[in-house]
Amino acid sequence: MSTSYLEHLPNTIAVERRKLCRYHISAPATFKWQYSDGSWHEAGGVTRDISGNGVFILTSAVPLPGALIDIVVKMPGLGGDRVAVPLHGLGTVLRAQRAGDEPWGFAADIVFHPEKSNDPRPAEAVAEGRNSS
Repeated sequence: MSTSYLEHLPNTIAVERRKLCRYHISAPATFKWQYSDGSWHEAGGVTRDISGNGVFILTSAVPLPGALIDIVVKMPGLGGDRVAVPLHGLGTVLRAQRAGDEPWGFAADIVFHPEKSNDPRPAEAVAEGRNSS
């Protein structure tokens, strides 16, 4: 008697949690994240996709899920001058993964701003303030 693995799984419905469209854009990104001891580590990578509240970055330096992260993405410029537009964001790493032949990367819940924030608070305070609203 042969049964499928899927027959043994409970009945579930897949739910799409994304509220905004993802755009498949490859753009350079620099980021730093905070270790549990409070120290910061800095690295770089390339975006795989981006939305108004999140990003997936391909990189060999993968922060742990739950880490506070500060990201700057250099979005390709549009129009005649083609000047890159830096998007700055603060948020939290959601997961790290590798898909198929792609390099490692991570997804982060981020609130982006067109310019670097002048908020003097550390990333943790900004992220907590965002989550409480």
